[in-house]
Amino acid sequence: MLSSQRQHFDSLFEAEPDPWGYRTRFSERRRHALEPGCADGVLTSQLAHRCTALLASDASPAAVALAVRATAQPTPTPTPACQSSWITEQLRWADDGIAAVAGVVTVDSFAEHPRIVAERFHARYTALLPDESLDHPHVHGANLGVRLDAYLNAGGWHRLDLSEDHDLWNRLRADDLVIRSPSSLRVTTSGRALSRCPGGFADGLCADRIAREVTA
Repeated sequence: MLSSQRQHFDSLFEAEPDPWGYRTRFSERRRHALEPGCADGVLTSQLAHRCTALLASDASPAAVALAVRATAQPTPTPTPACQSSWITEQLRWADDGIAAVAGVVTVDSFAEHPRIVAERFHARYTALLPDESLDHPHVHGANLGVRLDAYLNAGGWHRLDLSEDHDLWNRLRADDLVIRSPSSLRVTTSGRALSRCPGGFADGLCADRIAREVTA
């Protein structure tokens, strides 16, 4: 370490014994995470190395078995370029006292759809997103973060066939908690045409294509 670097860190600790807030930041004091729908454990394995407690669940026992196997594998240390992500952004909001955050999505590829689907998604969604300083009206399970205390107080997930993320968000809102919907919080989701959940995001993308084929 260079002398100037050592002096920098010395000055940090002289001014504040805990300069990075390991003892006070919510995300550092209570690294507890909940991951419903863990699937094969790709994200679970990343969370497991960042948490003191992690509860991952899935409706499929086979998926849970894969997630358990994934968490037993060593996870490479992330490079500085990938350390900041939508997960760390959600933790930052939690540090600021926000009970829940709902971000927006971008679609990785429209290759499985005709061009009209991408055009209409841009016109009806992307182009209508408000300035990043304002909240947006969307709720996506792929980009929904809820602090564990708020999640438990709201009663957790309800057994619904569809829109359980919207249901949870509405209950959090009804509890008068501080929640945010920042347009700056983005995650990339799949543009697959075959939906894993009837009525889910993929079916929403396909709706424009089906309407076009019926009227053609």
